[in-house]
Amino acid sequence: MRSSHLFNTLTFNVFCPDCESDSVILQQRIINLEGVGKVLRVNSYCENCHASSSEFIPLRVKKNHVVKFFIKDKKDLGAKVIKSQACIFKIPELGVELEPGPESQAEIIDVDSVLSNINLALKYEYGLNRLSNDIKNIKKGKKKVTLILEDPTGVSRVIPRKLKHL
Repeated sequence: MRSSHLFNTLTFNVFCPDCESDSVILQQRIINLEGVGKVLRVNSYCENCHASSSEFIPLRVKKNHVVKFFIKDKKDLGAKVIKSQACIFKIPELGVELEPGPESQAEIIDVDSVLSNINLALKYEYGLNRLSNDIKNIKKGKKKVTLILEDPTGVSRVIPRKLKHL
């Protein structure tokens, strides 16, 4: 995955809503994300209480974007996922739909981490259940499913791993 920096980072100190100190470092940078275009990446980190957040704000208005990624084997777990704070994850074969919560953040992770986050959310909501075993089987390459990303901001993407020739 490639991102190129278009401008220098702007850094500010701002108020922290969690600990009410003025020790939050806010960084803003315009970057060019492959397949997405120019976005404003905003990161914040409180040096006092260690609260952090991250988000991608597209600089062009985009329509709702739906990405379908087929998880066929273990190799697909390494694909990179660019996830906006508004992204909804679905796995239709399992009947799973995970909507973003109020603390949802933009992040760049891999498919394996997405499945772990879905499993964690399901365990939190329902305790151990059949879906936990299904997710383990997906990670072992024993179950094939479709991972769907729905994003009203148009930012979220899946970037498959490129095979290296030996």
